Amino acid sequence: MLRLIRTIQNLSFSSLGLSKCFTLFFLVMTPALLHAQQALSLREAVSIAFEKNHGLIAVDLKRKQAEMQNTAGEAGMLPSVRVQGGYEKDNLDLQQRLADGRVIERNSASSSFLSGSATLTWTLFDGMAMFIRKDRLGSMEEEARLTQRLQMEATIVQLVSAYFALRTEEDQILALKELLQVDSVRVSLAAMRLKSGSGSKPELLQASIEQNLHKAQLIARLSARQAEQENLNLLLGRDPAVAVTTTDSIVLSDVGIDQDSQAKDAGLLLARQQKVTAMQAWKESKAGRYPSLSFQSGYAFSRNENEAGFLLRNQNTGPGYGLLLSWILFDGRRTDRMIRRAELDIKLAENLESELFNLRKRSEQKAVREYRDRRETVKLEEASVKMADENLQIVLERLRSGLANSLEIQEAERLYQDSMTRLSLARYQAKLAETELLRLRGDLILESGK
Repeated sequence: MLRLIRTIQNLSFSSLGLSKCFTLFFLVMTPALLHAQQALSLREAVSIAFEKNHGLIAVDLKRKQAEMQNTAGEAGMLPSVRVQGGYEKDNLDLQQRLADGRVIERNSASSSFLSGSATLTWTLFDGMAMFIRKDRLGSMEEEARLTQRLQMEATIVQLVSAYFALRTEEDQILALKELLQVDSVRVSLAAMRLKSGSGSKPELLQASIEQNLHKAQLIARLSARQAEQENLNLLLGRDPAVAVTTTDSIVLSDVGIDQDSQAKDAGLLLARQQKVTAMQAWKESKAGRYPSLSFQSGYAFSRNENEAGFLLRNQNTGPGYGLLLSWILFDGRRTDRMIRRAELDIKLAENLESELFNLRKRSEQKAVREYRDRRETVKLEEASVKMADENLQIVLERLRSGLANSLEIQEAERLYQDSMTRLSLARYQAKLAETELLRLRGDLILESGK
């Protein structure tokens, strides 16, 4: 392509007018002007997404919630301490008739009652439910961590797709601008030949039509580039209008699937962890059939004062302790239904794990086959681009010598544009296939962080 640009430059500055040279200079310098935008590498994009992507923020908060829940206190393994107190004062009219015939009457007799207590309750045995619950909370925390990893992988896949879709549009824009440089040469030479009497009006019109066609395609590509830029910014959790340009080109590497990759598959690991959680919920529900034994201890204070009556003052203070045995003999078969529902949850988890395992084996074969085919296609298209580039250069040299006609240069431009488009698409599809292989290997997060 450098040879093509040099040929165009030789043609343009030797045969074009000042205004045409200025237009050509603008087209050549436009890629440099793009550097005024934010230059962004894929690694930087991933780093920004991990910090600001709304989906990743949500799963991170859920993971923190699960982590906060995974405590001995939440499982019911620690004692509870309650402190309470109260004060009551009454002013009542009193009228009492005693057995010995006495009558006691008093108006606005006041009475007060003051109480306070501190109570400790500690469950000593509940059918081992507290220990099972602690294991279940730990399993739920692991589920949240695996869910976060799955979301991270999905976000990286989206980022790779959006980032290189933007890069593909930028490559297409550059290819169109190079064709517009060729069009400028064609139009200028056709105009010079028409003026000198060696050319024809249809030749100039055809060159101008081709130039307008490529300008229209450039406008469409610029619009598509803007849409891809907005999509990328949304994934980065920021203003879609932020101007950005890519710095990483599409580079393919040798990637394969090994037997150990299943052990790192976040989807399979999550399904297995959900089965573990379901088993623990089943064990916890069975614990409801056993009695519960609690230790209780406390310290109490109470004082009652009356202006009338036999007891004018009564005060009690002191500690107390004891054991409480509780056993639910019948609860409307609620425990049985919970056990049955937990058994169904286990079967659902086992079915999901089996389904994901089969889908993964199919995905492995498909991903390996697609990546192999995409890489072969890229090699073919790279060879086609080299041949189309050389062909266009030869036709330009013939154009300069006055030997090429409009049909030859038109066909050479078309072949070059089509081959560049196919190569960009082939590279993009191959990169997506490579990304899918890395996801199946469980190395996507590791690779994206390099």
